[in-house]
Amino acid sequence: MTEGLFTVAQLGARMRYAVPRILEAAGRLEVLYTDVYAKGVMTGLCRLIPHALRTSRMARYMDRIPAGIPVHKIRDFRRFGFDYASRRQRACNASEMSEVHRWAGKTFCELILERGLGESGEVYAFNSAALELFAHCRNNGIRTVLEQTIARIETLNELMAMEKAAFPEWVDGRDVEDAGGEMAERERRERQMADLIISASGFVKDSISDEEGVARKTVIVPYGVDIPVRQSVERTRGKMLKVLSVGEVGLRKGSPYVLAAARKLKGKATFRMVGLAALPDMVKKILSSELELVGPVPYSRMEVHYRWADVFLLPSLCEGSARAVYEAMSYGLPVICTHNTGSVVRNGLDGFVVAIRDSSAIVEKLEKFLSDPGVLAEMSGNVAECLEFLKVSAYGRRLLSAVELRNGEDGR
Repeated sequence: MTEGLFTVAQLGARMRYAVPRILEAAGRLEVLYTDVYAKGVMTGLCRLIPHALRTSRMARYMDRIPAGIPVHKIRDFRRFGFDYASRRQRACNASEMSEVHRWAGKTFCELILERGLGESGEVYAFNSAALELFAHCRNNGIRTVLEQTIARIETLNELMAMEKAAFPEWVDGRDVEDAGGEMAERERRERQMADLIISASGFVKDSISDEEGVARKTVIVPYGVDIPVRQSVERTRGKMLKVLSVGEVGLRKGSPYVLAAARKLKGKATFRMVGLAALPDMVKKILSSELELVGPVPYSRMEVHYRWADVFLLPSLCEGSARAVYEAMSYGLPVICTHNTGSVVRNGLDGFVVAIRDSSAIVEKLEKFLSDPGVLAEMSGNVAECLEFLKVSAYGRRLLSAVELRNGEDGR
């Protein structure tokens, strides 16, 4: 067993595999365990097809390439991964979806333990998919790091209950019930077992800090994104302010407040929403009549939308730290968001931080951009000065510094 050498257990391509990539670059990755990643003949065939001709499904598959991580360090469970995807598609409501995620987290941990942790002296895992791993680690003297990717489930349920009461027409058959208590208890036990907890925002840390012993071992580590060398984004303001929102369209992302703002600013601003919209048909029809509803877009095809926009808007009710905000800022976009979005936006410098559930505040801030284009240009310039902080390389330095801490508290 080698102290400082990590096994990373990660379902999906979260943050484009940033954590294992960072650890590999630092010489500290033993192995990455995951469900499905792009490899083999299918990957080779997809690479032969020009980007413009790839289907969305192909593009999403190719987004699952853990760049920079040697293949011999990646161990996947493809059959399990496809089963997990199938179960998610069959889930009929939030309670059933929670049970699917609970099953996946438990099964994933068990599959990893069957394969073994090699020489790793430390394990890095994510909420809901860490419990059995951490129990094994505790019994074998292996240090554990948990990334809490979103506020705790009880906080999410409380916020969503209020939204469902306020906007019952937005609730479909898949979103009637709250996430199950079993998952909340599972995640609470993970936090208790973890030696160190990483959270990307103060909002997340605040949501878990009343649990015994959790605050002192929780470190806030803002994310970072890949910022490729690209031509500067030349934006020519037209008569209409172009406002972009990215992420699943629904109550958690504050979409009703985007709709309200679009209605109030009709004729002054045009709004575009990019992301899955698993909503009742009537709500989708209303949205489409007031703004542009694009649907889901693979990461590799998002550039055209960020280049289109003047401003990025994400009034989320509950997040960890929304990656889309980092991506938008990397394109020089000022951001309007909430504290609950978990963003790194400096209020009044890079954009505006508004209260949750406040469409009037959103409209007020957008009207500032409309009435004085100089504000938009100034904030865009301020965002550009933050590019170094937003990079994965800077995130890597923050993360590596954090995992060296032994009792977590960073004073923030």
